[in-house]
Amino acid sequence: MLPLLRELKKELDLLDQHILIDFEPLSISDSTKYRGLKQLAKLSVLIDGDPSEIIVAFPDSFPNALPSFFYEEGKFGTFPHLEEDGLICFTRNESLVLDSRYPASILINCLEKVIELIEKGLYGENREDFSHEFEAYWRKSSEMKIYASVDVQNQTVRHLNLWIKEVGKKHSIFASEEKENFDAALKNIFHIDSKESIKCRCIYFPLEKGTFLLPPTTDTEWSYSTIRQNILNNLSPENKKVFRLLLKKTKHFNPKFDFIIVGLPTPDGNFSLFSYAFYNNEVPIKKNLRKILVHPFIFKSKNLKSIRATVSRWHPSHMLNRTGGNISLMNKHVLIIGAGSIGSEIAVRFAKAGVAKISLVDYDILELDNVHRHALGSDRVFKTTEDNGIRSNFKVHALSEEIQKKYPFTEVSAYAKTFLNFVNEETVDWSKFDLVIVAIGAPNQEMQINQHMLSLPYTPPVLYTWVEPLGIGGHVLVTANHVKRGCYQCLFKPIGEDPIYNRSAFAKPFQTFSKSVTGCGSVFTPYNFLDSERTAILTVDTGIKVLLGDLIDNPLLSWKGDAQNFLNHEFQFTSRFTLTTEELYASRLLYKDEECKVCLS
Repeated sequence: MLPLLRELKKELDLLDQHILIDFEPLSISDSTKYRGLKQLAKLSVLIDGDPSEIIVAFPDSFPNALPSFFYEEGKFGTFPHLEEDGLICFTRNESLVLDSRYPASILINCLEKVIELIEKGLYGENREDFSHEFEAYWRKSSEMKIYASVDVQNQTVRHLNLWIKEVGKKHSIFASEEKENFDAALKNIFHIDSKESIKCRCIYFPLEKGTFLLPPTTDTEWSYSTIRQNILNNLSPENKKVFRLLLKKTKHFNPKFDFIIVGLPTPDGNFSLFSYAFYNNEVPIKKNLRKILVHPFIFKSKNLKSIRATVSRWHPSHMLNRTGGNISLMNKHVLIIGAGSIGSEIAVRFAKAGVAKISLVDYDILELDNVHRHALGSDRVFKTTEDNGIRSNFKVHALSEEIQKKYPFTEVSAYAKTFLNFVNEETVDWSKFDLVIVAIGAPNQEMQINQHMLSLPYTPPVLYTWVEPLGIGGHVLVTANHVKRGCYQCLFKPIGEDPIYNRSAFAKPFQTFSKSVTGCGSVFTPYNFLDSERTAILTVDTGIKVLLGDLIDNPLLSWKGDAQNFLNHEFQFTSRFTLTTEELYASRLLYKDEECKVCLS
């Protein structure tokens, strides 16, 4: 008997418990059984009042890791979370904390969960878990994988684009919605060109709400008639008609394969996806074959073979849901004026959040001096052409290329122009923008932009954002957000005959912060990438709240940083820097100038 099992048995004998009848250590010769775990014991327990046996297998790291349980008797049939090799998935242990001082208690607590799961399965109390876990079951015996971009919210039977592409020595399969242009996504994500692939017919079947299907196993693989019945019998009457109409359409399809992808509704409102490929090995593969092909659900050929396929999803709505994004942003358009250190970070983060369209306006070129506080790296600074050799890259063009490469579902428009040239030379329909971000850090230009925006017949919400020197803070000002009063000009409220200055500032006005390394041409304000990123995060977080309608009015929002570096240079603060974070938030609307001639005109 292994030491762990011997000590565990002793501890169990001393434990006051009524669930485990007997603990019998086991030894087996087949090292591949029980997923390679070698420390095994047979547990005698009561399940629904009947004596039963469960195998427990301990990893080498037990009790710092959970034991595995296997149920092999089969007298209770199949139930949710029982895998084909008998493994019972009884818990999701991502956040489970184990007290390694008490191994026997860990075993008993886990065993209680296992027995509870089995007994719920006997009475059908967790029947819905089959639907929740359908894709996990489906993957177990699938013979192929389809990388598919399917909009599961569209509940209509329809054709999908599907290509078989030879990648290396293997064939890969890709599918997407017909009405979407996913060529760029295919190239950027999978590095393939659909034009060089074999196109096959693929039909998406969304099943009716409430459909329940028991996932197949190796021993209970669906037959052709079961596949057909499970799908066609669970279509809505409207989708049955649509399916018949689809079969009459003539398209370029390869006759050797026919694919179906099926959307199975789950009780929580989501959809499980699974797929079959129907294969006729007597039909040679030819590209661009025009023919009305008889669908396998209409006629089953003699040599037809069905192949179970798993679906790996890459639709943008699925990707956003899986990573904490918000699909409500998928129809939003954000204009960003300024593509420098803050503006570039803002643009990338809005793309990451799932915003559908981003427009960029900036006339600056990207330089090597910029890269250590810019979202872009040195690989985007230059571009090479045959006619002009090495040329500098405009920030908006470089940023557009970077975003579309990393986040191909976001459309980016780049305008290498100043704001004034943009509004004068382009036909700008401001109603097409859901949000405008101004991130140029130039007060005179920003006051001019503020005046222009508030003079429009329709003004979308406009956010102004800037960073303070030497890491002491950053700000976001919301304007035109359902409330007229409160704008960028309000920050510069005149006091008597004194020169105007930004009253939101943490640094006292009229101090010189600019630095130069190689003369006037290299003047810059000293702050680092952490400051610009923190300001960008505050801006994007605020912008998303505005886009979703979670923020009303025009607040001034600020973050405070470490003052030590600022003080080391003997600079001075304003009294606003002495406010706490809570006090800054409480005073977020107090900047408004009741006599402002811009927002109250």
